[in-house]
Amino acid sequence: MFLFLNTAMSNATSRFFTFEIGKGKDSEISIIFSVSLTTHLIIIGIIFLLCESIGVWFLNSKMVIPEDRLFAANVVLQVSIIASLINILQVPYLLGKRFVIPFGLHMDFFRMLFSLLV
Repeated sequence: MFLFLNTAMSNATSRFFTFEIGKGKDSEISIIFSVSLTTHLIIIGIIFLLCESIGVWFLNSKMVIPEDRLFAANVVLQVSIIASLINILQVPYLLGKRFVIPFGLHMDFFRMLFSLLV
């Protein structure tokens, strides 16, 4: 499901970028990046709330998991949620790297994030 969502959002954002490039309005490209990032953050918030409420409830109360493996199942769920959210968040930055950097704006968020973590 997240692959479908990422592909759809990536294609939609890419169309907006290419449309503005075709119009020749370079100043609008940063606005499109900001709007794209905002929409992706809203989607991440919705998915996070759904996964943390319904997913954790379903895992802990409806699924039949041995008691000694329940902690491991919760860890796997949390890591999966984080990985999915990062995957959704990277779409505007990947498109921004392809469309925005040639116009003088440098937005390599993940390189900065990983350099802070190391």
